[in-house]
Amino acid sequence: MLKLKTPGKDHSDLCKNCTLVGFLTYFLVFLLEYCLFPILLVWQIM
Repeated sequence: MLKLKTPGKDHSDLCKNCTLVGFLTYFLVFLLEYCLFPILLVWQIM
């Protein structure tokens, strides 16, 4: 994980960015679990 070090004046923008990053991370994990993981299992079986 990346640790952002910014001044306190950018706190609101940082929170918005963290929310967006968290959503994108959750979306990527969702894709990995439900799309790529079964494909990897089938590939290993074959």
